[in-house]
Amino acid sequence: MNSNESGNGPTAAETLRGAGEVRVKNSQGNVEHVLIRQLPLREMEALLAAQGDEVRLALLYTGRDQGWFDGLDPASQEAIVEEGDRINSDFFGRWFRRRIERQEKLMPGSRAKLFGLLDGTPLVTEPAADGRLQSLPPVRLVPAG
Repeated sequence: MNSNESGNGPTAAETLRGAGEVRVKNSQGNVEHVLIRQLPLREMEALLAAQGDEVRLALLYTGRDQGWFDGLDPASQEAIVEEGDRINSDFFGRWFRRRIERQEKLMPGSRAKLFGLLDGTPLVTEPAADGRLQSLPPVRLVPAG
């Protein structure tokens, strides 16, 4: 795994290459080096849509198919997601901020409503030991800048 001077985001070489690399092992123990794509602007919507699904993220980052990914050992699957997140997070974060800013221009107050919702309302429930649904603690976000 590589990193830039701050330890986050792609290195200059990865940006020029458009990819990082991670060593993976399949369930038979065979090792290969896999390119982890630095996604272009045209794929940011797909990256946003995949945020809740790490398998989908891994397929997007590698350009490989589900069968190939399923044949990897769990540590390799996780390494792909972590490396893809590292390589893409800085560009994705800037893209997402621009998107929120454009949305705010079109719908003033939408950003405050979004952060207000996330700052005090339980968003997800999960089954308790007795099978009943319970609320998870509220998410606390602090807007950037």
